[in-house]
Amino acid sequence: MKILFVCGGGIVSGKEIITLSLMEGLRVRGHDVRCITSTWGTGEFAERLKATGTPFTKAPLGFISKTLNRSALLMTLHQMLKTPKLWRSYKAYLREFKPDIVVQSNFHHAFLLWPLMDARNTIFHVHDPVAQTDFYRRLFKLLNRRLSAFVGVSDFIRDMIVQLGVPQAKVFSVRNGIDIKVIEESNDNHSGEANGSVKIGIVGQVGEWKGHDDFIEALAGLRRDAFSFHGVIYGNGDAGYIKSLKEKIDDYKLTEHVRWAGFVGDAEQIFSATDICIVPSRSQDPCPTVAIEAAHFGVPLIATRQGGLPELVLDGETGYLVDARSPEQITEKLKLLIQDAALRQRMSQAARAHGLQHLTRERMVLEMETIFARSCRIKDDA
Repeated sequence: MKILFVCGGGIVSGKEIITLSLMEGLRVRGHDVRCITSTWGTGEFAERLKATGTPFTKAPLGFISKTLNRSALLMTLHQMLKTPKLWRSYKAYLREFKPDIVVQSNFHHAFLLWPLMDARNTIFHVHDPVAQTDFYRRLFKLLNRRLSAFVGVSDFIRDMIVQLGVPQAKVFSVRNGIDIKVIEESNDNHSGEANGSVKIGIVGQVGEWKGHDDFIEALAGLRRDAFSFHGVIYGNGDAGYIKSLKEKIDDYKLTEHVRWAGFVGDAEQIFSATDICIVPSRSQDPCPTVAIEAAHFGVPLIATRQGGLPELVLDGETGYLVDARSPEQITEKLKLLIQDAALRQRMSQAARAHGLQHLTRERMVLEMETIFARSCRIKDDA
C-alpha cells in the first residue's frame, strides 16, 4: 500500500516517536510510506525522517487556537495567512503520490486539511486526550464526516472518542509498541548498586502535570524512614518549574540523593541504570512511551491510574498502580521493592515478558494494517 502520514513534528515527544516507529515498521513490511511534516518546529523530526530514509515534504502545518490571548491570536493569524499555500501544496502532493491511506496524527492539522480529506481512505491516529465538551463533540462530529476510521493509542482514548459521539463501529484501539531488537540485549540485572542503593528514575518531559512534585515527595518519605536510594530525573522542561523542583529538593534535604540527568536520548542508557521507574502522571496520559520502554528493559513500574497507564502495568505483577497526587502511596510501593530484591527481579522478568508479548512494534504494525485494509475496501467499494 501507499501510505501517507501527516505529522507536524514541531517537537519530538511520545507521539512523534511512535509515529516514526510505525512508519518504519510499515516500510519494513514493504509499504511505500511517506510523510508530510511542518515547516515550523525544531527540525529534529525531519532529521529523524532523513535518518530512517523516509521520504517527506514540508508544509505550513500550524495551529488555529480558540484561546483569546495575544500569542494565540498571532499564531492563528499566521496560520490563516498560510492556509491557501498549505491547501495548494497538500493537493499537489496527493495528486503526485496518490496514497491508498492517509493517516492524520493531530486534530489541529486534520481540522486545517478537512476540506481536502477523503472519507474513503483517511484515518485519524488519535494520540491525545480531549475534554468531553460541546466544542470537541462538534469538532469530532465534523471530523467524522471526512474520516474512514479513528484509531486510539489505548482503550482509554478509544472510549474517549466514542463518548464524544463518534459511531463505535468506526473507532478502534491499537496500543503503541516499540522495536525491541536492541532492547533485548540490555542488562537484565535491576538489583541495585553495589552499595545497596536502589536506583529510582523518572523519565520524560519535566512538568507539573507529569507529577514530578509527587516523585520528589515520595523520595522525601523514603529519606525520612532512612531507606537507601538514588533518584535520577531524566528530561527537560520549563526553567521556572525546574527551579521550583530544585528548591523543593533542597528543602527536603535530598540534594545528595537526587541527580538531574537532563535530556538523554538513549533509552538503553537510561533503563540499564534504573531499578525502578516512576510514572506519577497527574494528567490523563494516553499511552506513555516511557512505560512501554520500561517494560521491555525489564524495569518494574510504579504508575498512577491515569489515562492508558492501567493498560500497560499489570498491578502487582509488572509493577504497581497508585492514585494520582498520592506520593505517600508511591513511597509505600517503593519500600516494598527496595526491601525485596527477589520481588524486583520477579517483576523485572514479568515486565520483560509482558513487553515482548503485548507491546511490540510488530504487533502494532499488524493491527494497523488490518484497519488500513478495511479502509481500502471502503475506498474500492465507493
